Amino acid sequence: MVSPAVHLGGFEGAHVFSLKLFVVAVSAIFAAFVMGLYQREFWGWRKLPPRLAIALAMSVIVAGGLSRIGTLSGNVWTEILLVNILVFALILLNRLICSLIGEKMKTPVLYFGSESGLAALRKIERLRKLRTFSIDHEFSSAAVHDEGQLNALFGAVNTSGAGAIVVGGTEETMNRFATAFLSWRHVDVSVMPLSAFIENETRRLDIYDPEAARQLTFYRTRRTGISRVAKRVGDILFALAFLVFTLPVTALTCLLILILEGRPIFYHQERVGLGGRVFTLYKFRSMTVNAEADGIARWTTPSDSRVTSVGRILRFSRIDEIPQLFNVLRGDMSLVGPRPERPSIVSDLQEKIPLYASRHSVPSGITGWAQINFPYGASVEDAVAKTGYDLYYVKNASLLLDVVILLQTVRVILLGEGSR
Repeated sequence: MVSPAVHLGGFEGAHVFSLKLFVVAVSAIFAAFVMGLYQREFWGWRKLPPRLAIALAMSVIVAGGLSRIGTLSGNVWTEILLVNILVFALILLNRLICSLIGEKMKTPVLYFGSESGLAALRKIERLRKLRTFSIDHEFSSAAVHDEGQLNALFGAVNTSGAGAIVVGGTEETMNRFATAFLSWRHVDVSVMPLSAFIENETRRLDIYDPEAARQLTFYRTRRTGISRVAKRVGDILFALAFLVFTLPVTALTCLLILILEGRPIFYHQERVGLGGRVFTLYKFRSMTVNAEADGIARWTTPSDSRVTSVGRILRFSRIDEIPQLFNVLRGDMSLVGPRPERPSIVSDLQEKIPLYASRHSVPSGITGWAQINFPYGASVEDAVAKTGYDLYYVKNASLLLDVVILLQTVRVILLGEGSR
């Protein structure tokens, strides 16, 4: 007969083993998410290996640290390393399968609307890697007011197995379709405006779409008072903790700049923030003292001769951004939000880019949705693309999205994405 002690010991052993597996699983999922392994853009073999390697190392460190807390004991690092290797081997296998069959997992959609809207949808279908949709049938141009074509559209829903109908065009076209759709009883399929479909696929707003202004006005997520307070408290606590944590790095950086480049150590510049208010932004100096002696604002270019030898390291590692945490503490900006630009550049971009001023309806940030989705921008064309991402954040801002951006920023920093 087995003694109660043996049963108890077996229970405790199973409990500890289960807890270890849970810790490893959580750390692996966390690391994979931080490194973007769940995003379609990183399924390609060129981008996958470095992200997978860093995620594995990150997961082992996180799981090892958590396993030291409480009663977990034993050869922690060896066990966690072996389990993590198994977990990430499964992730690699999953990414391989997704890469091979991703093109066969697309949802067929039907398009109804203008030719210009169809062209925009075709462009996304053509450029989007491992896209989630394919245009099965389109009903555009003169067909938008043809009753027979509307009947053909609804009939195609049943024969094609389409998962959605995308509607684009003028307000008249939208109203015409809505009236016909509601009177057609046998259609059971989701319907999306073209602007909403593009936003869902690309995670940005098409700033040249006339519907974009309406989306920002009527469908924008409004932060509650509690959400705003929580965001501000989080900004302050994180800024204070990070400043203390990076104090050795800050001290070493100050010393290197002083010895190798001379004074001044810090660089300050006027930027435009919430509501168009101008404030002074602080960074570690990474350029020569007279980089803009003529007073003309310039984009930073690759291999910019104005960047110092120390400055290149600071920019690549993002260490030059640390002093901006003082701006966060002062309330000039937040941890997450559209990056603030200089007044002269803002004036120029507001004339050239539709809805650009809407970026200033939320606090500026050290990092943002545009920073984790688009490389460093150094032209008006790049600013157009980044504005689409910034306006997506403006429309969908929330604490959860802020957390996602902060976690994904770790990937950007570790891989040096967009540094210049």
